[in-house]
Amino acid sequence: YLRYDLVDGMISERDFAHMILHYASLSKQKKKQRVKRIKKKFGPKPNLGVNFEDVKFFDH
Repeated sequence: YLRYDLVDGMISERDFAHMILHYASLSKQKKKQRVKRIKKKFGPKPNLGVNFEDVKFFDH
């Protein structure tokens, strides 16, 4: 979580998705497909972001 660019204690949804994919047991090709979908979904527009509590809740 701390490796990503924090803005007001938040990381972007894209960074959160990349963090999850980093630990996923997927082939490189599948990860590449997921990253493409993430970029298409979230694009450059501003989003709500994900805070540390959200990450902890997701992880449990």
